[in-house]
Amino acid sequence: IVGLIAWYRQQQRIRLEIIRRGIARDLHDDMGSTLSSIRFFSDVAQGQLAENQTLTKTILERIGQSATALSEAMQDIVWAINARHDNFDDLAARMREFGLKISEARNIHFTADIPASFPIRHLRPDHRRNIYLIFKEALNNAAKYSDCSEISVTLQLNGRKLTLEIKDNGKGFDPATVQYGNGVANMRQRATDIKGKLEVQTAPEAGVRILLEVGV
Repeated sequence: IVGLIAWYRQQQRIRLEIIRRGIARDLHDDMGSTLSSIRFFSDVAQGQLAENQTLTKTILERIGQSATALSEAMQDIVWAINARHDNFDDLAARMREFGLKISEARNIHFTADIPASFPIRHLRPDHRRNIYLIFKEALNNAAKYSDCSEISVTLQLNGRKLTLEIKDNGKGFDPATVQYGNGVANMRQRATDIKGKLEVQTAPEAGVRILLEVGV
């Protein structure tokens, strides 16, 4: 009986992994190709417009920007549900890649203190997705709103406790007088979803420090 139960659970895990891979493949193939077409035709239409057709060109630019944002979000979903990426090393590599990309686009110096490998390999899909999206939201906020010239990221694993720190040297703000936007609210909710703790530390002209602690 014990052997049958173990075999049944193993078969369920295999079926679940096949389903996840199928969803990831379908999202990549179907939605990815459609979004690429939208971006392509938007670029072509903009190139064929006369210079005085400003309004139409602005609308097409927004279509292209929306398609780009949706394409990036879809890539995050595909990555999050793919069982092959359920490990710390892949999370760390994706964080480095995104940090370098957004920093170079904004001419910001980016440093990442992230180990090349971790003693614990496996990471639950919900932890991996929410940790990455918290990181991504924090970096986007710093790059867009802080007027910073430097962003640093530290990722550490002590036993089963993961600590993620994102700091910038930007203008900061006064938490007593500034209301947090949806970005911070979303980060707090994601931390709660994985039973983690999120702190936002800032002051005028003192930059912003975001600290996430979660058990893995």
